[in-house]
Amino acid sequence: MIDIGNEIISSLQLQRPKGYQDIPYILARSYTIPEGFTNAMISTIGFRNLLVHDYASINLELVYEFLQTRLENFQEFIRYMIKWLQKMSPTPYQLKVRVSSFSFQAIKIESSTGSSTNL
Repeated sequence: MIDIGNEIISSLQLQRPKGYQDIPYILARSYTIPEGFTNAMISTIGFRNLLVHDYASINLELVYEFLQTRLENFQEFIRYMIKWLQKMSPTPYQLKVRVSSFSFQAIKIESSTGSSTNL
């Protein structure tokens, strides 16, 4: 979310975020994600920060709860990115995403000309 958000912000030459928490607001102002999704994205970024900076004292029950209740934030973010890519692309693309419960297995991009790419 952070890297993709920063890449979009950079490519659109939007306001540079002062911190990771600014990314959702900048994306929402550019209509890349809906404004209503900013809180979910901020929560996910905050959880990432907790894992990265406080990993020695992390509560495993909290990690489990987050994975059980908030994993859909990643799936929703992917759906918003697909919509944004389709809107921004001069060539119509068919994006196929297969998401397992804990990992993103594949993203397949197919153009209307028949070429495809797997990510």
